[in-house]
Amino acid sequence: MTSRGNLLTTDMSCYAGPGRLDESRGDRLITPLLSRTKPRSAMMTRLILLIVVVLSTLAACGGSDQPLPQAEPDLVRVLKARPSLTRFAEALESSGVASSLQANGAYTVFAPINRAVTGPLDEATIRHHILSNRVTFSDMAGESTSFDTLNNDQIEIDVTEQIAIGDGLMVESDIAATNGIIHVIDSVQEPEAVAVPLIDQQPLEPEAATETIDSTVIPAAPATN
Repeated sequence: MTSRGNLLTTDMSCYAGPGRLDESRGDRLITPLLSRTKPRSAMMTRLILLIVVVLSTLAACGGSDQPLPQAEPDLVRVLKARPSLTRFAEALESSGVASSLQANGAYTVFAPINRAVTGPLDEATIRHHILSNRVTFSDMAGESTSFDTLNNDQIEIDVTEQIAIGDGLMVESDIAATNGIIHVIDSVQEPEAVAVPLIDQQPLEPEAATETIDSTVIPAAPATN
């Protein structure tokens, strides 16, 4: 009994109380039950915050993968890309005017549709369809006016009752490009003919006779036998 009591005493001596290091066994730390487990509510809060941060980061990174909006092409490229305006685009290139519409600027082009372009267009006719400034449909609305063209003449525009460009009609408006705007019309507009002044000429006076014509009748030579 004594030995058993001593054993019990020895076993109890290993317990040094909550949270205290047993001096007899230095390799053992007795931790209270409550100190071993963290509150679940605090862990869940941290987990939720971590998920929110991760999702926000992924959303920001995913946005960068989307393609950036590309800049609008220049006027010539826009005309080429439209199947109904390819003939006018070809005329621009063949006349050399296309280089002007590919440069920086703010132009307005009244582009006739393909069925209106029935033959070659000369440079003067093409320039008659182009303004050196940007004019939108809202700028023309309710107006009856004229604009200076690149051909050094004017094109008449009447948007009071109908959308008339010269003697044609506008069928589409405000097609944007990097260096201007395009309005589609249903006919080719011919530039005004330039009147060539006639040289002031005085009627020619008949020149005085410088030689006197001898009107004497020369007798015929006698016949010989």
